[in-house]
Amino acid sequence: TSRSRYFQEASTVRPAVVVDQKEKEVTSGIYDFASLLQLQCEPSFIEDRLKLYETLKKEHDALLAYRAASETKPIKITLTDGKIADGESWKTTPYQLAVGISTSLVLKVE
Repeated sequence: TSRSRYFQEASTVRPAVVVDQKEKEVTSGIYDFASLLQLQCEPSFIEDRLKLYETLKKEHDALLAYRAASETKPIKITLTDGKIADGESWKTTPYQLAVGISTSLVLKVE
């Protein structure tokens, strides 16, 4: 399976590391390892993960679009202060609720 292939690849992939052979500078007794090590290649499993993510994202987006189109119904949303707001399932977002509460709250978040 792709999962076992991932673990197999992850255990065998060794990125090439270049160590700067210059004299190591010491600042307050701490080596600057970021300048000593540079990743020279991207692990091969990254491309597979990105393809899997894109596939799952498309499926999830399609499911949400279907639910928003066919399963929408009116709902009541109880806010932390006890107020009740009207909304629609699969459509109403927390941002829309925040706009309904206070525009200054939204401006602070943006």
